[in-house]
Amino acid sequence: MEVTSTSNQGPIQPRRSGEGIDITKLNRDGIDDATEDISELRAPIEPYAVRMRRQAADVGATTSSTHDKIELSDEARRMLAQETQAKADSAAAHTERLAELRRAYQEGRLNTSERADRAATEMLSSP
Repeated sequence: MEVTSTSNQGPIQPRRSGEGIDITKLNRDGIDDATEDISELRAPIEPYAVRMRRQAADVGATTSSTHDKIELSDEARRMLAQETQAKADSAAAHTERLAELRRAYQEGRLNTSERADRAATEMLSSP
């Protein structure tokens, strides 16, 4: 007879000698269930894209029609062109200013006492 820590609930079937208690089975089963539930979140990007193409083909759509398309208005195209031009102008102005500072440094005009005084005044007077 086997002694347990529970109250007497009647006769207990004796365990076979090769059969052990698996106390982690419940946890392993829970982990397996949880990983199955989040498998969509953990799926790599490429298989997801392949799966989406397959699903689109199952619905009867072609792969070229599954992509969203947008059309830009003339105003949006104009604004994009202005923004691109502004970035190019800014980059050109930055390059020009760097070249100017490089020349001033090489000529010895960059680190003058007047410039240092003006920089100190601006730093001390700023809020």
